[in-house]
Amino acid sequence: MRGLLTSEDKERIMDFFLFPSSLSAYWAGFLMADAALSPSGRLSLVITDRDHLRDYCGALGLSPRLFIKKRPLPTKSTHSQQWMVRFTLPHLVPILDRWGIRPNKSNQYIEPLIPGEDLFAAYLSGVTDGDGHYRAPRTWNLVGNRLFLNWLRTRLESRGFDIRERDVHPDRPYSRLRCTDEGLIRMLAHPSQLPRKRLPCLSV
Repeated sequence: MRGLLTSEDKERIMDFFLFPSSLSAYWAGFLMADAALSPSGRLSLVITDRDHLRDYCGALGLSPRLFIKKRPLPTKSTHSQQWMVRFTLPHLVPILDRWGIRPNKSNQYIEPLIPGEDLFAAYLSGVTDGDGHYRAPRTWNLVGNRLFLNWLRTRLESRGFDIRERDVHPDRPYSRLRCTDEGLIRMLAHPSQLPRKRLPCLSV
C-alpha cells in the first residue's frame, strides 16, 4: 500500500540505522541536516532533489514509486517543487537518537555518537549534502545549529583542520563553519560510492 511500511520494511529500516555502515552514517548525517522527526516516530524528509530521494528509498529498501510524494506548493509560489518521503516508525526514535536525530533537534540537541573515522567522514558528507556547500576552488561551508556545529568543529580541529566559525545571527542559535583545508575536502570526497549530491573541487 502506498506510503505504508510492511513489517519487513520496519525491521530493515531499524537494522539499517542500528548497525552502522558508511551508507547508514551518510544518510543519518543527511537526516540530521534536513529531516524532521516527531515524538510518535514520523520521519519526514522534504527536498527538491527527487533523484536523491530515490537514492534514500533505495538505501532503506523502499519503493520510490510508493513512497516519494509531491509536496503541494502554495498558489503562485516561486519556490522550486519539493518532494517528500514520510513514514511512521515509533521504534526508530531511540535508534536515531544515537545519531543526534530527535524531535525538535534544534532546541533539544544531543551529541551524536559516531564511532570510527570512516563513519564520521560519511556522516559529515551527509550533513554537508544537506546543509552545506562548496565554493570554488576548495572551500567548505556549513550552516546549522550552533551546538551541533561546535561539536563538529571540535572533532575536525582534533584532526588538525583549521575551522573558522561565525554566528549567522546573534539572536538565533545558528552558526557557520568554513574551511579551506584540502585535506578536509579530500576526506569529504571519499568514499565515492556514497550517493553524493555535492562533490568538492579537488586540485590535480
